[in-house]
Amino acid sequence: MMFGQENFVRKLYKRRWLILIALTLSECLYAVAYACFGQVNDFYVAFFKVTYAQVDWATLTHNVSPFVVLLPVLWMIHHGKFGFRNVVIFATVCLSLSFLCSAVSLVSDKLFALVIAGQMFDGITATLLIATPPTFAVTWFPEEEIGSAIAINIVGLYLGISLGTTLPALAIKKQTNLTSDTANVNQTLHVRQFLTILNSVCLTLSLSVVLMFVFLVTDIPPTPPTTAQQVKSVQKEKKKKLGFCQALKQLLFDKTYLLACIVFGITTQLVTLEYIMMSEMMRELVEKDLLSINADRFGGYLLAVYSVGAVVGILATGKIMDFYKHYSILSNIGSVLFFISTLAFILAFWYANLPGLFVSNFINGFGSKGLMVVLYEIATQHTYPMDETFVSTLLTICRGPVGVFTGEIGRVLFNSFGSLSVLVFQSTAAFLTTVMTAFLSPKRLRLAVSTNVVDYGPENNSESESLLPSEH
Repeated sequence: MMFGQENFVRKLYKRRWLILIALTLSECLYAVAYACFGQVNDFYVAFFKVTYAQVDWATLTHNVSPFVVLLPVLWMIHHGKFGFRNVVIFATVCLSLSFLCSAVSLVSDKLFALVIAGQMFDGITATLLIATPPTFAVTWFPEEEIGSAIAINIVGLYLGISLGTTLPALAIKKQTNLTSDTANVNQTLHVRQFLTILNSVCLTLSLSVVLMFVFLVTDIPPTPPTTAQQVKSVQKEKKKKLGFCQALKQLLFDKTYLLACIVFGITTQLVTLEYIMMSEMMRELVEKDLLSINADRFGGYLLAVYSVGAVVGILATGKIMDFYKHYSILSNIGSVLFFISTLAFILAFWYANLPGLFVSNFINGFGSKGLMVVLYEIATQHTYPMDETFVSTLLTICRGPVGVFTGEIGRVLFNSFGSLSVLVFQSTAAFLTTVMTAFLSPKRLRLAVSTNVVDYGPENNSESESLLPSEH
């Protein structure tokens, strides 16, 4: 028996489910803030008198702010100054500021800068919240629930994207180009009022989540849920901690971890192309008389189907991963589905085939986000016993650069060659993720320790215990 496992009795806290619900709601809200621009970009162009490229940056700015905060946040996490509790509280405060900026910006057509500021706050939220699924799952849940806990957390993100891409589009009452000389002033006013209400409701919910985290969350539970966490807590007191630069070097020079970071960045950000340009791509088919649809609404519906596929893929992968720990096989399946779906979308777009567009986008969400769940688990398994918050936050390092790069390249391609070039670019990037995923060779270090659990205690219903001060 390994040192630290003696007399270990697993205790689980029911409070973990309340925290998980709050995290899921947070993910949902930040996704709404992120995804609500592309499908009504006509409104933003008309109301604020800006260009489509500037509206793109309302989405892309979301990927810029992580450049500013990532290294300072990593340093504070590494030195124990910014534990899980502070991370989620700070993230949701930034989320509230994001919705506040977005709501106030609609007061005047001179306040487009507030839209950008709101997205910068939302980008900080994204950087921190996207790192929470593996951290919270590993430190609060037993091994047989970790996959499901990660999945439930991430589901909030794609439910939010579904809402963010469909609700604003529903505010468009009819097929109208709001930027034309005969723009419908009443409709512009209607969309403005709708977005004001949407942002105000989301602001209220995000403030409620802040309060939930203040009263519910600690960095770790009083008693670890697995042997691996017990062993790590004992060893942490015995071993000298790596310096910040040493820890960064150890992770970024690890081939599997570095590939996981790159694949994670592409997998999570490639869909940015669809968020900012889907309605315009559908409008291209309408203008060529290949389809007779409301381009804004149909673009939102396509992204909603993508999100449905993502939810199904996330939950299915999480449940499978609870019992089937072969991460290489699961990641390869997800990456292959991701790539094949992008090829299928190109064909469906070329032939203007509506069922094909829906099915391929569903599979895209299923495969890419199932892969995302596996990458979360690989990151914490492969790097055990390093701090999960540090590891999972660094995992997001490629999201910002990939998001900005894909968005800008996509806009250049769209303006120069049309929609098909954007889709080919997307498929090429998906193919690269398939190749890189094939080279992942993750270790199952945490699992090797946790499988030695010999005594399972009942769930601990002592809520006062779970509110004990954090040791971090």
